[in-house]
Order: sequence, then structure tokens, then C-alpha cells
Amino acid sequence: MLRSLLKGTNKLRYLFLRWWTHLNSDRPIRLLVRAAALAFVWTAPARADTISFTGNTANSTDHLGNFSATLSYTASSSTSAVLDITITNTSPASNGGYLTAFVLNNPNNDISKVTAGPTFGAHFSVIGLTNNSINAMPYGDFDFGASTGGSFQGGGKPQLGIGTGQTETFEFDLTGTNLNTLDAGDFASALSSGASPGYGDSFFAARFRGFENGGSD
Repeated sequence: MLRSLLKGTNKLRYLFLRWWTHLNSDRPIRLLVRAAALAFVWTAPARADTISFTGNTANSTDHLGNFSATLSYTASSSTSAVLDITITNTSPASNGGYLTAFVLNNPNNDISKVTAGPTFGAHFSVIGLTNNSINAMPYGDFDFGASTGGSFQGGGKPQLGIGTGQTETFEFDLTGTNLNTLDAGDFASALSSGASPGYGDSFFAARFRGFENGGSD
């Protein structure tokens, strides 16, 4: 019986020492650090998504103007995002010409408000947003964009636009719903409506005026 009691006492001592060692180990600290690291995963910064594209002079109305551009999209939440468009007038310098407007579309109609950000092309203002509210024929109706004259066709001095070889950046601050589900490709997939035969619906259209030969495009 004494032997049995000693055996039981030794077992209790072993369990106590194991408990004490575990209590004083660094495992709880490691677990706490790991939990903190996992917590930071949920606050990862927004990632910008970018596409590049160029104009198609062969498909333009007068084959005079051209451009190159990048479109970058960053959503900070489901209701807030920034769309940056950087555009260069690549029309031949010999004939001049100014890019005075451009338009694009609202993917899934998720955007409910568009305002000009702190970086926005000089002399340009935001136009549109209502679905198919901008007439950019023959390329169809578009949703929003920027213009020097308040519309796609434009008015006023063409010289207020982007001259040949010049580049401007436009920051559109967006408000809406499900904005964190969109990416740059969604803007490229959102097409105009009702283009004239032979032109086809497009995701982006640019307007040029003030060419040396008196033309526009």
C-alpha cells in the first residue's frame, strides 16, 4: 500500500512539474505573436490594377488623332475607389490637334458618384455618369468622362485640350457599391451602347479638335 501511495505521489509530482513547465514556457507568447500577425492580414493595403491601351486611327472618323493611355483602379472599400487615367496625345505633330474629351462606362452600374480628384487635367471637368447619357457617336452612348467643353463633342477653344506630345493625368474619385469587386479589366469590358454600323461598341472614346488642316476627330 505504501508503495502504491508513493507511486501515486510521484505521479502527482510529475503532473505538477509538467504543468509548471508549460505555464512558464514561451508558448503563450508565441501564440499571442502569431495571433497578432494574423490580425494584420485583415488590414492589407489596397492594390492598384492597371491596363494600357492605345487609340485606333484606322477606326476613327477622320483618321487624324491618336493617343496612348493607362487606366489604374484602386478600391479602398466596397463604397470608395479611385480611377486614374493617364493619357498622351500621340497625334502627328505636323498637323497638331488637341484631345479635348474622353469617355468610358460604368461597370455593372456600381458607381453612383464621380468627382474630380486632386490631380485632374487642366481645363477639364467631369461629365456625365447617368447610364448612356453621353453622345459620342458614331461610337455610341457612354456613361462618364472628362471634357474641356462640358460635353464629348465639346465647345470653346480646342487649345484648352491636351496638345500633341503632351500628357495629362485624371483622378476620378468614385463612390458606389461593390467597388471592391471591380478591377481595371471590368472597365475595359463595359462597352458603349448603340454605335453606328461599322464602328462597334467601345469601352473608351477620345475626341480631338483644332487640327492644322481645320479637321476634328
